[in-house]
Amino acid sequence: LAVTVPRYRLETVMNPHHTNTTLYIATAVVAAAAVVSITTALFPGGFVLLAIAAVLAVMSASRLARSTQPPDTQRRRHLLTSAAVLAATCVVSTTAFWIELADDASWHGGKLVVYNAVFFTTAIGAIVCLVVGLRTPRTPTNATRIASAL
Repeated sequence: LAVTVPRYRLETVMNPHHTNTTLYIATAVVAAAAVVSITTALFPGGFVLLAIAAVLAVMSASRLARSTQPPDTQRRRHLLTSAAVLAATCVVSTTAFWIELADDASWHGGKLVVYNAVFFTTAIGAIVCLVVGLRTPRTPTNATRIASAL
């Protein structure tokens, strides 16, 4: 018991699913902080945060990180769904921006910064998810695997 309990605790902490999820969340939080920092000039180290987010993104996409992940048979579908959701968000936010721009003559810089941040983040995210999703090979379905085994 004294040997196995610490080993199981360590295996739970080092579970690849949790490790990769934590890395993805950390990357997203740091990237969001960088975008907010750069667009609002609240924190002068926005470009440092952006560099840290880039390093975290490279780490999460590295071969070592991918080798510890369990195979994701739904990756292509998830990426293409994410691309569609991000594109829809981009269209809705741009439409809201144009409607509000037509109704309100007094615009201050804060609204414009927020709309631009939402637009560029969703547009770039949609393009990246679409390209990566289309480049991800399709996984065979169970019926295809059974037919090829016969």
